[in-house]
Amino acid sequence: MKRDIFDDIEELSFKDFVEMDISTFYDYIGHIMVDLNFSFHRSIRDVGDYRRIEVWKHTKNLDDYALVWVEIVKPGNDVTRDVSYDVLRTMNDLNILKLFFFTNGGIDESSRDVLDDKGHFIFTPDNIIETLIAIKKKSELVVKPKIKRKKPKTPSGFVLIKNFLKENKPKEIKTVVPIKLIPEFRDKLIAQFEQIFELIKTIEDISNIDSEIRKKLKAYQFALLTDLLNVASLEFEDPFGWMKDDFFYMIQNLVLYIGALVEYELEEDMNHYLEEFNKRKNNLYKFEEIIEEIRKKDIERIEIAIKQLKKLSKIVIIVSIVALIVVFFMK
Repeated sequence: MKRDIFDDIEELSFKDFVEMDISTFYDYIGHIMVDLNFSFHRSIRDVGDYRRIEVWKHTKNLDDYALVWVEIVKPGNDVTRDVSYDVLRTMNDLNILKLFFFTNGGIDESSRDVLDDKGHFIFTPDNIIETLIAIKKKSELVVKPKIKRKKPKTPSGFVLIKNFLKENKPKEIKTVVPIKLIPEFRDKLIAQFEQIFELIKTIEDISNIDSEIRKKLKAYQFALLTDLLNVASLEFEDPFGWMKDDFFYMIQNLVLYIGALVEYELEEDMNHYLEEFNKRKNNLYKFEEIIEEIRKKDIERIEIAIKQLKKLSKIVIIVSIVALIVVFFMK
């Protein structure tokens, strides 16, 4: 997971966005969209490291859809008019009137004029920083009443995962993770989760979660969906093929746990998801044990082979001596 952006948001500047990767930038967007009461609905297009186009839906007005366009420009570049026209064409094709346009760079006046319209919101770095600071200050003033936890028909996390994977299919051609890279992949992934649990530790009352903490957790929860999709597109070399399921269900249970926590689902369900998460995580650390067992078996095979070779050598020597004796007496 990315760092907690609200700890030093006041220190963020335009230049911090210049070489920002789309994943980090997307975290900022997630916080803003959640604060605006929008949730991810479906993906329209994902163009590598510089563009994401999605549809988000208002959580209170289910008929209110918005196009979220994320545009990463190279250092020193501005958003061009052709991008603005692409945005309008996409909105027209989807019959969507509301727009949230986010870019890590500038946008010249002509491009802004193309996009400027009622219900169109353009966020450059300065706007993003200003909005995040406002979100932080607002959250410090809000006191949320205690909410009774409930048992939903379908856990919120399942709904989120189902909708995401429905619109974002795993790659048909799987990427194979070499055995030597598995520990690094595992440790890096699990290390990302630590910040989530550090944030959860700050919750004083799980029946009255601070609004800002809740928004951060929901943003992290959404970011985990990308990890889930990535794992679904991987394969692990034998004899570690089983690790794919543990990686996948570890992330899935963390998504379910966060969902149960922030949506005030039953505490028993929360604990169950957390137990399943820890079980899957612990399974992944069996990698070293299996490697050690394989190493020991290989050593045993080598030792047995050496012993057999020594025995064979003795037999060859004896046979050679006997042959020499026979030849000697036959002369």
